[in-house]
Amino acid sequence: MRKQKAPFKALVAIVRREKTDFANKLLQKLGVCSLVTTFGLGVDRSGVLELLGLKNAECTVIFGLADSTKTAFVLGVLEKELNFQNPDNGMALSIDLSAIAKNSLGVLTASCKACLAEKENKQENTDKQEKEEKQDKVNLSDKQEKEDKENKEDRKDREEKLDKDNKQEKHGKQDRYVIVEKENKQDKQGRLDRYIILRKQSKEEKTQKEDKLYRQDKKVILKQKAQKVDGEKITQITDAQEAEQNKAKEAEK
Repeated sequence: MRKQKAPFKALVAIVRREKTDFANKLLQKLGVCSLVTTFGLGVDRSGVLELLGLKNAECTVIFGLADSTKTAFVLGVLEKELNFQNPDNGMALSIDLSAIAKNSLGVLTASCKACLAEKENKQENTDKQEKEEKQDKVNLSDKQEKEDKENKEDRKDREEKLDKDNKQEKHGKQDRYVIVEKENKQDKQGRLDRYIILRKQSKEEKTQKEDKLYRQDKKVILKQKAQKVDGEKITQITDAQEAEQNKAKEAEK
């Protein structure tokens, strides 16, 4: 009877203590399941640890199960990432599980499948969570973009309103300046008109005064002429009377 080939191989990795976390994460990333980690202290007495790649150093032994078709690839990655080609960095090996009893192999296979299923579920949950986080970031980005747009529009409205208020205030100042300038011109024109009126009144008063003085002078002159004429008449009458009296005296003689 042909032996049933095991779908998994046991994987054993011996690494330096400080590389434990890195090795575990690397193995999980490569699909190795059912990891068991144990710590040990190497003392180089028999030379066995030197054969395992370690001398006097604290070490970690990691046990796991890997897909039999990917075991060589996993070992190659471990050798490269953990520098197994250099001394004192450890080693890794795989163990064929085909010799295990059928029942035990079935249990082990079921356990590995359950482990892989759990890992797949975990990966799906992780992917779902990452997708949700990404969607949340997108929603947050859209929300932020919307808020930024609203804030930008709000700032634009405030700037337009402020600009409009400034223009209105500027126009108001210009209108007040025009009104004040107009009032100043009107006041200046009013003062000029009053000055013209006063000057005209002064001229009229002066003319009236001159006319009055002229009339008074004319009246005086006329009176003087009348008095002169009267005096001449009186003189003529007196001369005539004297002539008559002289004639009468001569006649009496």
